[in-house]
Amino acid sequence: MICIIDDCYKDKKHKSGMCGKHEERVKAHGDPHFTLRPINNDNPTSAAMHRRINVERGHAKEYSCYINIDHPARDWACIKETAAKEDLITQEVKRTYQKDTHLIEYSKNTLDYKPLCKSHHIKMDRWGWTLWDMMEDYNG
Repeated sequence: MICIIDDCYKDKKHKSGMCGKHEERVKAHGDPHFTLRPINNDNPTSAAMHRRINVERGHAKEYSCYINIDHPARDWACIKETAAKEDLITQEVKRTYQKDTHLIEYSKNTLDYKPLCKSHHIKMDRWGWTLWDMMEDYNG
């Protein structure tokens, strides 16, 4: 059984039919939907977008790579070439193991993301390859 709260797919753990997170929210605030951070649908973070994609489409590991179907996918990657300009968001993020920050660009439309294997995702994010570069390289 899963949690009775809409869009929550965690296992039910309480007699109330809710998962632990929603049960705790009811105990603390009287509302299973209470959050200290309001949902920002106009300008979601990159992490929020990846959570939305996982809820809507499942984990990328359940798919084959969009470029080479013989490889298993690992991550959802934003394909900026096909995204509408008004859907693109630029966000400054702190690097985990470094003291600097860098800018990332991503889309607020979940359909702009494709499952990619590790190799293709690195080529896109780190080396700036486009979808078309990878298709040409693969078809060689």
